[in-house]
Amino acid sequence: MNIPLDQLFQLHRGTLPDAEADALLARLADDPVAQAEYERIRALDGALGEAKAASFGPHFADRVMHRVALRTEASTRATPTALTYESLRWLFVRVAVGVLLIVAGFAAVAGFQAAPGDSVVATALGLPSATSETLAVPLLDATVLVPLIHEETTPALRP
Repeated sequence: MNIPLDQLFQLHRGTLPDAEADALLARLADDPVAQAEYERIRALDGALGEAKAASFGPHFADRVMHRVALRTEASTRATPTALTYESLRWLFVRVAVGVLLIVAGFAAVAGFQAAPGDSVVATALGLPSATSETLAVPLLDATVLVPLIHEETTPALRP
């Protein structure tokens, strides 16, 4: 095809001068590829002219105004407690995501290496790994301290 596309578009729109349009139509008659392209341009323009967006169908404005009214009504019915809850929920999600990003950043910078069985958060925060020895220490402390506290608080009750 030796005919530029912009000339085909100008021919279709009718913006070419008559002499150029006649010469281009004569060239189209001799070039089947260009003629097929020109027919494709005309078909596409016709299809675009007939097409309508489904969302702008009948009663589009009515549907939009109905949704606006529903949202306005819902926002006026909201109680201060509900608004506070929504605000706090919004804030909590963002703070939680921020904290997780900071912890992950520290873990990545520190070149973190988790021991098998440890959680990523415990390793990132530098918590000791949970073994049977580390779990037994608080239990041992409680069994030793509770009788001592009991003896110190009740000496006068002894005979």
